[in-house]
Amino acid sequence: MTAQGARADLLHLINGFQASQAIHVAATLGLADLLRAGPKSTADLAASTGTHPVALYRLIRALASIGVLREAKGRRFALTPIGEFLRSDVVGTHAPMAELIGRPTFWQAWDNLLHAVRTGGIAFDDLHGRSVWAYRAEHPEEERIFDRAMAAGTEGFAEAVLVHLADAQRPQDPHHARGDWTALQGPPGQYPHERIGKSIRDRPRNVS
Repeated sequence: MTAQGARADLLHLINGFQASQAIHVAATLGLADLLRAGPKSTADLAASTGTHPVALYRLIRALASIGVLREAKGRRFALTPIGEFLRSDVVGTHAPMAELIGRPTFWQAWDNLLHAVRTGGIAFDDLHGRSVWAYRAEHPEEERIFDRAMAAGTEGFAEAVLVHLADAQRPQDPHHARGDWTALQGPPGQYPHERIGKSIRDRPRNVS
């Protein structure tokens, strides 16, 4: 890598928060779901989301510049393969995680990182006077968004596990020839993602 290339890569990392926030806004507005059937104009998307057409166009252009969307003719935009994972109806969706990381409480905690590094304290606790678990227990909307993000994460993990199990067991088990992989549907709790998901759902709400 050249020095100029290294410098450019560092600047890209420094500005990473801009991409994160743009993706967060797209997920919160549900843009990917609106584009699942094909390209749409900025005007149509603005009408569907109740947003300012010019401001939304700027956001969408930013998303296109980082590969989440692509621009077609007539200021129409479509999903890229990356953008498909912002849809809420696909396995392995990152839409809930994108919605979570842009929440004010999430950003505020990261903004307090320097304090945590200097003191050894917990950035979130210092800002809010309570643990993140206690805070979410008092704010149901934050709890709901967090739970959705964690559930989506385990869903992606589950898909990988099922693919691995199918590849590993197919030669020994003729049932795996079935197209719907019904033989992989074992009793509740049989697969790791089910235990992980259960542990998230059943965690104490007063954990500090």
